[in-house]
Amino acid sequence: KTIPKLKSKVTLNVKQISLKKGAKFSLKIASKTKNDKVKSWSVSRKGILTADLKTKKENIKLVAKKKGTTYVTVKMKSGVTAKCKITVK
Repeated sequence: KTIPKLKSKVTLNVKQISLKKGAKFSLKIASKTKNDKVKSWSVSRKGILTADLKTKKENIKLVAKKKGTTYVTVKMKSGVTAKCKITVK
């Protein structure tokens, strides 16, 4: 009898957030599958916020730069992703 492999999952500490221009925010992984690691972070629209996209840590520091809406996505080595909608006012 084989044990079914559990599907990997990841969630962020917020699904969406509004920030004022100049505000700083730390987006974090709230839960993930044990032993899964961060493969990459990405931002859908560059220029709205700055972020250290090279980090492999489970949190990413964001700084709101200009008005607009963008999505920050984390991709895990297992292939699962989680997304956060960020609106800068």
